[in-house]
Amino acid sequence: MRGFARFRGAAVFLALAANIAFRADVTAGHMFNPSGLPLGGTGRFKIEVSSNVPGDDIEWTITEGADCVAFVGGNTGPEVAVTATATGDFRLEANIRGLVITSPRVLPFFTGAVYPAVNVPVTVWIVKKGDGLPVREPSTISGLLADANKILWQRGLTLVRTGPYYLINNTNLLDHTDVLNPANVKLTAMLDATNSMGNAVELYFVRTLEGGAAKGLCWPEGIVIAANGDGHTIAHEVMHDCGLEDIYTVENPNGADPNPVSGPVSAERIPADWGGGYYPPGLAQRELIPRLLMRGECFGPEPELSKGIYLPRGTVYGWRNAGGGTVRTLGNAGVGQSAVQRNPGSY
Repeated sequence: MRGFARFRGAAVFLALAANIAFRADVTAGHMFNPSGLPLGGTGRFKIEVSSNVPGDDIEWTITEGADCVAFVGGNTGPEVAVTATATGDFRLEANIRGLVITSPRVLPFFTGAVYPAVNVPVTVWIVKKGDGLPVREPSTISGLLADANKILWQRGLTLVRTGPYYLINNTNLLDHTDVLNPANVKLTAMLDATNSMGNAVELYFVRTLEGGAAKGLCWPEGIVIAANGDGHTIAHEVMHDCGLEDIYTVENPNGADPNPVSGPVSAERIPADWGGGYYPPGLAQRELIPRLLMRGECFGPEPELSKGIYLPRGTVYGWRNAGGGTVRTLGNAGVGQSAVQRNPGSY
């Protein structure tokens, strides 16, 4: 059974392996088992074993990319830290003394990459309300960017505001509908009012998108954030700007039969993030998708969108809008590092 191995005659549960399988603590400024690190950054990797396994019996090894990462504070125990010393790919393996591995199983491992640390300039535009006040208080923007950066850190990106806060005195631009229509005249007028020539992310704050149903929007000319959007929304839209797509747990969120993704997590469904397959037994693909930054909606009792912060290393199987359309099809979606096409900017 997946997730169990023999250890001194006892069954040892290993809740480990793939980059997207773990809890995170972004409030402390880090997450466990990231798929990427910025050059000069420190990443934390963690496995969970039963309490009868002494920490000293768990030894980590850098099997690939020893010139890219180095251990900080030792290489034993259920949790280790590595510092990123050079750009490139790396692989960490966790060896548990007494753990018997039989083919085709392998030691639990994590793969990742060290990326250049890139500061991304951001220009901020805020639409003013009818009372003359900005729809988003400028003093809150730095906190939103800081929250987004805790997530974008996985790609080596840091959003840095440049210039003043620009206020748009046009109440007609407070609320937007039909936002996926490329012929949307009102959105086009707002986004075309400025042009950073690709050198910066243009961030526009408005009141509502689709009557409150959407929190954010990414067009080539800029990113729009509604009043109900937050730092997570900004990070999600920035990664759209980098080339990533959305992924969904169901085909028909408003239908009588939502038709959710069925079946368990498997190597074919997360090919670059399998890590030896040490996932909790019975973990469903539908349970895994909500942990991703690029989940496109929250259906029913699923965790809120802000709970999904991970960028996997590769593609993930789920419902997706193939070809950028609105018809959902099942397949491996480009929601991870391998789908990044460019650094963010306004074009």
